[in-house]
Amino acid sequence: MNNIFDYLDWRGDLTFDMDGFNEVDNLILSVISYIDFSNIVSPEPNNGGITLADAEKRLTELERDRQDLGLIIPDQTCDFMKRAAHTKRYSEILLYSYVDKIDADLGMQFSAITFGLPDKTIFIAFRGTDDTLIGWKENFNMSFASPVPAQVSAVDYLVDIAMTRRAKIRVGGHSKGGNLAIWAAVNAPIRIQRRIIAAYNNDGPGFEERITERDEYTAIADRLFTFVPESSVVGMLLEHTESYMIVKSSQNTLWQHDPFSWVIRGREFIKADELSSFSKRTDKVLTDWIASMTPEQRRHATDVLFEILESTGAKTLSDLNAGKLKNLGNIIKSFNHVDKQTRDKLYELAIKLFEFNRIFEWK
Repeated sequence: MNNIFDYLDWRGDLTFDMDGFNEVDNLILSVISYIDFSNIVSPEPNNGGITLADAEKRLTELERDRQDLGLIIPDQTCDFMKRAAHTKRYSEILLYSYVDKIDADLGMQFSAITFGLPDKTIFIAFRGTDDTLIGWKENFNMSFASPVPAQVSAVDYLVDIAMTRRAKIRVGGHSKGGNLAIWAAVNAPIRIQRRIIAAYNNDGPGFEERITERDEYTAIADRLFTFVPESSVVGMLLEHTESYMIVKSSQNTLWQHDPFSWVIRGREFIKADELSSFSKRTDKVLTDWIASMTPEQRRHATDVLFEILESTGAKTLSDLNAGKLKNLGNIIKSFNHVDKQTRDKLYELAIKLFEFNRIFEWK
């Protein structure tokens, strides 16, 4: 099945003047935003920028062209960026304003970059969740807090870019980055919101219902585009009042979150008719579990869960994975000190997901 690597082969020789921006381009730029461009792309919004081709050369010179992006970001990401940087379509795209912030005190993981396109528009890409436990805790916080710090930063970033660059704007991202893109577009000042052509959420969480009912959301709803794979889990969290497009994937179940598994034909994703049973049933387990607690109980459960994970000394998912047996022992010991109500809730979710996955036919 064909994916975004194949897209580079098929259409990489077509400039944006020859074939305009499309939904697949959105996913490609969202994937490239996972690359660490620190000390290569200036964080200043009024900087002249650097082409993707030149940025790739600098990464190679600095021996950073084979970055370890952690446990969950696909291994192909660096190779993909390098391939894109050598195509006519993407090589001359300008990269501006790269920011990457981790703030343990705020509980924030936030990164964004702006792409200047040949059609004089800009695409702001918000990075999805990285390997850090801080980033994952912020995802959990979305179930009871709004806005989370990354969402506030996304709006600020959009405003800074829009005030510096007088251009039409697209925003997008994969996973949490997609949520940030929609949040920023919805909460931008009206004078900036009018300049937004489209906001793309590529398998990122939705929002609490009270957010989707706001006038600001309704005002831009026809420019919000959400794509989820057939067995989406992350993308089905919380509410999506906007219509979403279901995309075919070459992977199964949870692995369909991988953007390199999304199937394309030409300049479009290949659509599926409906979500898989896996997606529907997993979503019900998670939704029912969240609904069974008050926001304060969700906050407490999240704090407890991540205190336990951090008690291992791990800062990232990779750290946890590196010391599996030792970390598992520490986690089990820490659970013994958790209050019964919270412990029961965490056990309840783990058992439901385990039983569901055990009996499910992984097709």
